[in-house]
Amino acid sequence: MVLQSPIESAIRTVMSKRAQWFLQGIDIFRNYDKAPLIKCPALLMHGTADQVVPYHCGKAIHELLVNAEPIVPFERRGHNDMPEPDTMRKVKVFLDSLSRR
Repeated sequence: MVLQSPIESAIRTVMSKRAQWFLQGIDIFRNYDKAPLIKCPALLMHGTADQVVPYHCGKAIHELLVNAEPIVPFERRGHNDMPEPDTMRKVKVFLDSLSRR
């Protein structure tokens, strides 16, 4: 599985910690509940300057994945300016590593 700039949850992406607790019952994208259930190999890439889905959200998901490669941070990159040649190169290396397992 390859994830690029994944959200931890809809609420956690945009709300304060206090609001997160209060609103968690209506959060329809609770990826933090699903991530620990994923057993397949995973590659996660995220821009450190992402203002749409903050980097800490991707990092939190990464920490919950049980079979993840090290997170690939793209320094000073946002949500919509990830360098395609670099991301595709990372994906290729990841996929090639799967064929050797």
